[in-house]
This record gives sequence, structure tokens and C-alpha cells, in this order.
Amino acid sequence: MLPVRTSPLVASLATALLVVGACATTTAGQPESAGPASRTQAEPTRGTTTEPAQETPLAAVEPCDLLTAAGQSAMAVTGEGQSRKVGSARYCEWRVRKGSVRDSYTISVGVWEGLSIDGAVSERPVRPLRVNSRAAVEGIGVQGGSCFVALAVTDSSRVDAAVVGDDGEKLCPLALELAELVEPELP
Repeated sequence: MLPVRTSPLVASLATALLVVGACATTTAGQPESAGPASRTQAEPTRGTTTEPAQETPLAAVEPCDLLTAAGQSAMAVTGEGQSRKVGSARYCEWRVRKGSVRDSYTISVGVWEGLSIDGAVSERPVRPLRVNSRAAVEGIGVQGGSCFVALAVTDSSRVDAAVVGDDGEKLCPLALELAELVEPELP
């Protein structure tokens, strides 16, 4: 049997997708210092996951259908979208190839039926924003190699527009552009 080789980009994308949707319970109160630290780092923002009690407006939504042909052209994707299931989320991802591997990146659209925008996990505090008239948050994926915009669909569901590459901060304008293309397709 031949060994299976996974590229660092595929491993990074899988990690980013899991982290964007990772959750933990939130504990009320004020954080306490465990002692002096040599450097300051923001705690990731965390929320809770709720299982949809009944079918949500996203139940029949296919993530690959949320980025239209015109949207794919605008984002300069190469090839067909690839469907994936990561945890409880359904994702579609596309590759954008540039002149070098370092400049290339992956974009993805993820459907979370039981996780609100309050459940988005970020390396830095999420930045609240509006995409068209929809509530959203922007964040940097854990380990800093991705940026995402989580779009609220209901109080307990969301769709993420994410870009995974070399530097999450530099990818945020692309994640916002992707979110702006996806948002009109949402219920």
C-alpha cells in the first residue's frame, strides 16, 4: 500500500475550517491573570453550538451553489468547487492559482446550521460588520493563515466565507469580497 501524502495547504485548510467552527461553552465573569506573561495575545473569541431543533433555512442549501458562476469569475477561481463536510459544517472550496504557490490561496463557503456568528473562533477579537444589510463578523483563523467573514442567517445559524493562504490579515479584503458575493444567495 502506498503512503498517503497530504500537502501542507490541505492540512492548513482542514485545520482552518475546524477552527473557524470550533466551539466551547462561554463562562460568565471577568478573566483573571494566571501571572505575568512575556507577551500579550488576545484570547480567541468563543461561543456555543446549538443543534437545530428543527429544519433551518439552510437545510437544503448546497455550499457550492452559493458562489455563482459570475462570483467564481470575480474571485478568479480555477476548477470546480469541492464539497467537504468538516465537523457539523458543510463546505465548498475552490483554489485560486496565482503566479506562485505563496501567492495562491483557497476560498471556501461553509454552512453552519447550528452555530451562530457569536460562535466564531478567531485569533483576535472578531470585528462586527454588516455585509449588505446582514449582520456579520470578521476574524482571523487560529494560526493566522486564514481570514473569514461569518454571515448571520438566523440567531443560531451562519454561513462562513473564508480565504486560506499565507497571511490571514492580508486575506481579509478577499474574504469580505467573497462574503459580498455569497450574501445575496442566502435565505
